[in-house]
Amino acid sequence: MAWARERRSSNDWFVAGDSGAGYLNPGYLTLPRPHSGLPSGLAAWEKHCRKFFEQWDLSLTGFVIDGFAPGLSPEGLSAYARFSPDGIVGQKIGRQGVHQGMPYLRMRTDLDGQPAEAASRLYQLSRGTPPRFLVCRSILKAPAWYVQLEQELHRLAGDQVQIVDLYTLLWLVREYETNQTCRPVSPYANAREVSGTPARSDGLTALPGGDGQFALVERNGTRCWSVPKNRYLYLDVDDSFYRAGSGPVEIELHYLDTGVGRITLQYDSTDTKSAMAGAYKGGPKAISRTATGQWRKEVFRVTDPRFNGSQNSEADFRFHNGGDELLIRAVRVRKME
Repeated sequence: MAWARERRSSNDWFVAGDSGAGYLNPGYLTLPRPHSGLPSGLAAWEKHCRKFFEQWDLSLTGFVIDGFAPGLSPEGLSAYARFSPDGIVGQKIGRQGVHQGMPYLRMRTDLDGQPAEAASRLYQLSRGTPPRFLVCRSILKAPAWYVQLEQELHRLAGDQVQIVDLYTLLWLVREYETNQTCRPVSPYANAREVSGTPARSDGLTALPGGDGQFALVERNGTRCWSVPKNRYLYLDVDDSFYRAGSGPVEIELHYLDTGVGRITLQYDSTDTKSAMAGAYKGGPKAISRTATGQWRKEVFRVTDPRFNGSQNSEADFRFHNGGDELLIRAVRVRKME
């Protein structure tokens, strides 16, 4: 670490690695501790991290790895705020915010593959109402990989997307979250519905990545999302459109009835007893395709949406394709009276 510090350039930034000054799941340090039954270990962890953070002039934790542990409790966040005041990136945490002056941001997704592929995913994730603060993880990539990614992203997005160091990114999150009067007014704050198509996002954006693979194709003169078998189409609702507890919504799906297979919905719900603490609650029905070759519309009425971006890629809901290629031309979300 001393060698790296001595040779740093103006382009080098140092942050703590997984969870802090050591690799663990900090959610298991707070009570109850299911594996050990011991008292809380949070104070010991904070003392240990503070020593090394001060020694190496660190004030930001690049990734709090939760694994199968619970996410950080309020007490856990407070501990990090004291030794990592410039911020943390987490897995099981709110999308973004500030806790006792410490900004936090949830990791969006993993970036892998060729630089052009990763840049395309970043570009898709950046779509929607600005500003959108994104942090992603990549593993064991050469410096040239990042150079090529940034060049490709600039080709796709121009100056609409900026890559910054992690300290600057989390500083921007803190400024945005603590200066409410400076926020731009979203056009969807008072809207009755949002919608998305492959050509346009009106408050509803399709998100690529991981098991959410899709291609853009044309069928019968219509541009569609093509979802392979056993994959998902993830969708993100504009944050200002809906707040948890605001009442039921209708999710409307327009698809081409070709091939066979079931289409199911899973949505981010306030029902914490559902799958993954409510992140993947099943929709009220399943659709069985019958190969009529016609465009179909199906409406799912859900009474307890949360839409806090708790699914993969910070999506709010997803459709699963359980059969042949699934072609979707539009999705809408409508507030109920």
